Amino acid sequence: MARVLIAWEFGRNLGHIARDLPLARACREAGHEVIWAVRDLRGAARELAGEGFALLQAPLLRSGQVNAPPVNFADMLLREGYEDGGGLAAVLQAWHALMRLTGAAAVVYDYAPSALLAARALGLPTMILGSGFMVPSPVVPSPGFFPGAPVAALQAAEDRFVSNVNAALQTLGASPVASLRDLYAQGEQVLTTFPELDPFGPREQARYVGPMYAL
Repeated sequence: MARVLIAWEFGRNLGHIARDLPLARACREAGHEVIWAVRDLRGAARELAGEGFALLQAPLLRSGQVNAPPVNFADMLLREGYEDGGGLAAVLQAWHALMRLTGAAAVVYDYAPSALLAARALGLPTMILGSGFMVPSPVVPSPGFFPGAPVAALQAAEDRFVSNVNAALQTLGASPVASLRDLYAQGEQVLTTFPELDPFGPREQARYVGPMYAL
C-alpha cells in the first residue's frame, strides 16, 4: 500500500475535484490510501462527502495585484504569488512539511506548482494531471498567451520565475531549476483533453486521456 497525496493549489472552481475523483477512487480500489490537500476545503468536503478520503487545507500563496493580463504561464504564476519570494519560500516549506508529515509516497499535481516543487525537493514521484492549459508548454521561455507578445517580456517573466523559485528551493537545500520546463519535466504528464484542443500541443511527452470528471 502506498499513500498518495492529491494536491490542488490554484484555480477557483470544483472542476479540479471532478477531475481528480476518478483517479482517487482507482487508487483506493488498488489498495492505496489517498489524502487530498485542496484549495477550497469547504467545497471539497461537500463534494467528497461519503467518500471517506482525508482532507487537508493546501498551503496557499497570496495573489498579487493584477493590472494587466499575464503574458505567459510563468507570468501567470508570478501573479498568483510567485512574485513574493518570502511568501513562496514559506509556502514551499509548508508543502514540504505536509508531505513529510503525511508520509506521502507519490504526489498528484492538479495545478499545484508549489507541491510539485516540494515533491522535487523530497524526490517523490509525481503525476502531472490537468487540462492542456494547466500544464505549461515545454518551450523556453514559456510562450505568450496572445499573438505578438514581445520575446523580451516572455523571457523576463521566465527569468523572474526561475530566480524566485531557486531562492525558495535553496531554503530546503534542494537543487535549482533551469526553467519552468525543467520543473514540469520531472513527472508523467496526463492531460485531460485531446491533442487538437491542447493550447500548447500536441506534445510528444504527454499522455492524452480526454475529458475526465466524476461530479
